Amino acid sequence: MFKKPETYFYLIFLGYILVVFGAKPESASLNLGIFTLNNIEVSDFEFFLRVASILFASLSVIVNFKMPIELFGRHVSKCSDLIEFTNSQLQKRTNNSNDRVSSINLNGFFKPTIDTGAWTSARSQGQIIIEPTFWKAFACRVRALSRAILQSYTGFTIPLIGAVWLILSSI
Repeated sequence: MFKKPETYFYLIFLGYILVVFGAKPESASLNLGIFTLNNIEVSDFEFFLRVASILFASLSVIVNFKMPIELFGRHVSKCSDLIEFTNSQLQKRTNNSNDRVSSINLNGFFKPTIDTGAWTSARSQGQIIIEPTFWKAFACRVRALSRAILQSYTGFTIPLIGAVWLILSSI
């Protein structure tokens, strides 16, 4: 039933906005899939819709919490600036212009490292670890975070902002 709680959030939030702008029903029917409530008479319909919007927004944020985290990891591993930097450093160490990586695994925060693994062209150097500057890694992480938030806007970001706004506006 709650596969896409953001859909319920958007519908209830739309109803809340309509009530705020003057559309006040005297009674309502609520179909929850398993059972139906007919002719619910609510004296403060705006409060009822506000609470329902907050509940569905919170449920949407909880259900979709992994979405921005997974997108963040995917965007960090595909950061073009760090991949270019890693490829240039890797080619300098191995003395082979054909050695390159297509994705990275960025470890550490204040002393970031990129482990490229062992290369046969490196001839017994073992694993090659590239150390980008803090600011280069930080810029990549900020860019990845903004992309993850923007890509997860329907299921996570808008319900989160909506819930915070509804809670703060009721205080």
